[in-house]
Amino acid sequence: MKQIVYLSLTPERWAVARGTATPEQRKIAKKQRCFIVLEEPYYPTVGDMKEALATIRPATHRLTDDRKG
Repeated sequence: MKQIVYLSLTPERWAVARGTATPEQRKIAKKQRCFIVLEEPYYPTVGDMKEALATIRPATHRLTDDRKG
């Protein structure tokens, strides 16, 4: 599962956003990241597993004994 984390503005990126940046600040801000992407493993909860099983096998479906004796 991927999660995006937005980073706070540095003084250089803040100046570019305001429109008051010098050429040096623009060069520095261009190299800085705006966000990072974290990849985390997905561990399903018990509720997720029950929901998945309910969609595959409806709750009304029961195993029956077809043998009559």
